[in-house]
Amino acid sequence: MSNPQEFTAGTVSYGSDGRIRLLNGSGAVGNALVDGTYGEGAVDIYGNPRMVDGKQDIGCVQYVAPAFACTFTWDVASGLDSFTATLTAHPDGDLEGLDYVWSFSDGSPDVAGGDKAVITHTFSTYGETTVTLTARNAAGNEATQSQVFTVLPSRHYVRQGNPGADGYFIDEATAAASIEDAVAIALEGAEIVILPNDDGSAYSVAKTISIAKNITLRGSTGNRDDIVLDGANAVRVLSVTARGGFALRDLTVAHGYVPEGDGAGGGVALHYGGIV
Repeated sequence: MSNPQEFTAGTVSYGSDGRIRLLNGSGAVGNALVDGTYGEGAVDIYGNPRMVDGKQDIGCVQYVAPAFACTFTWDVASGLDSFTATLTAHPDGDLEGLDYVWSFSDGSPDVAGGDKAVITHTFSTYGETTVTLTARNAAGNEATQSQVFTVLPSRHYVRQGNPGADGYFIDEATAAASIEDAVAIALEGAEIVILPNDDGSAYSVAKTISIAKNITLRGSTGNRDDIVLDGANAVRVLSVTARGGFALRDLTVAHGYVPEGDGAGGGVALHYGGIV
């Protein structure tokens, strides 16, 4: 490959007919091998010319410019607490008199104008925000694309069996009722804080807690004796398959069990490393 490219969201799509389509702005366009040109009349898997403007694209599909189209790409689509993304429109076809309108489901005002092909937007509302780009040219042609962006808290709370569990578990009152519930919604890099049970008992683990995300799991008090995850000599307590970015601190893992032949790690099994 003469010019290696990183492929990101927004560079390829599927049409209504189910066919793969390269999008304007894709790193695949015009970047195939320079010493492997196709013969005259060569076509891609859909019958389109294999050579366009003397260049071929990476892969089995050749980019074909539409009469008018506009997609957009982004540099980041999710983050903790808040993040700012750069959104870049990629118009194609008849570019005369272009106008862009960016709209946001989080209630932010629209951003519109002919000079708004590239904008930045700060996402700070927890949950999913849909961004929709509508582009029009002077001929009245219109193209639309939408994308979902996600913001979640950097910290979630857990109190076993909490009847008031709600939302994103952002405080002690709405803490998740189980570690699994908090892990399920957490983004990479988040912290899950385990609160003491009201009666001072250990956190009872009846089924192995599986964690595949690079998150931190910690006790709330800073004293490891205050929060105990207890496997009751019946189950492995934690099975962690996150790739090295997991951390466990300020708590105790006790009475874990693993059947003979199932390997070590009755308390915590770190399959790819982490900090305990």
